[in-house]
Amino acid sequence: MGLCRADSFMVLIKYILLFIIFLANTVYAEALSLEVLKQLDLEKNYSEIIDKVDNDLKNNSLDPTQLLSETGYSEDIQIKLFFKFKAYILGIQSGIIKPNDEQHKQSKQIIIMSDEFELDNYDFDDLIEKFELETEKWEKSKFTLNYFVSISYLTWNHSLKLEDSNGEKANLYSKERGPCVGGGIRYQNGYWGVESQLCYGYLSATVGEDSTVIKYNQSDVPVDAVVLTSNFLWKPKEQVAMKFGIPLIYHQPDYEPPKGGKITADDTFSFGYSIGGEWSYQKYALEISIGGINQYPDSFWNFKLTYNFGT
Repeated sequence: MGLCRADSFMVLIKYILLFIIFLANTVYAEALSLEVLKQLDLEKNYSEIIDKVDNDLKNNSLDPTQLLSETGYSEDIQIKLFFKFKAYILGIQSGIIKPNDEQHKQSKQIIIMSDEFELDNYDFDDLIEKFELETEKWEKSKFTLNYFVSISYLTWNHSLKLEDSNGEKANLYSKERGPCVGGGIRYQNGYWGVESQLCYGYLSATVGEDSTVIKYNQSDVPVDAVVLTSNFLWKPKEQVAMKFGIPLIYHQPDYEPPKGGKITADDTFSFGYSIGGEWSYQKYALEISIGGINQYPDSFWNFKLTYNFGT
């Protein structure tokens, strides 16, 4: 008999505890909006607000990541979602919260749902405008890794030495120009980036002397060239990039020296600098750059068309 009374007493205690827990959850749920409001305006505990709203949703059997699957939200839940949305945006603007894909997805869900909310005293429009501005900044700050192929038209002057069969010496100037086909890799966001590209060029040269003693000319000289360029990019606009680069050039011309004479060049490998601009349209880009190469007498020009893979 005593055992039955003990069991009954324990059951009663269990129900009392469950009732207390239920009551505490109910009071917490009803008081949360005011707490969020105070913290949002005074303490700026944005992450804590988001966590508390998410916990409250879970206590109400709602999944914060699947809001669109639920319908018929109470006004209390609508208010809490408003403050969660507001805390996320203001937290980003203050630098306390870093944007992330999951919270951004949930914020977009709240925006869609807000059309059905009946909250006259809560300005979603102003928050949505701020959210769109922050989203644009965030998307531009993300770095992406892209690959591209390119075809360029290069032109430069190259210095040579000529010695004829009589031992007379003169300087030669070789005007070299032609296509260069290749590709590269780029790591960038909406503001700046770096890239490295390599191309193989089959150029044509016209060679002439700079001397009154020796007369020598040769045209359509085949020139094999490999150009490796590393660039730093600064993007004042989304579709425009300024480039500052260091080109490294290897080239091997097939000159035909005069009978009994020879042509020499000491700069098969050379390097320099380049400055250019790039204009993009969808996956295509046009680049024009100019620069100087060590030991080359004049500047070189590069006209390039690029096709980018990926976004």
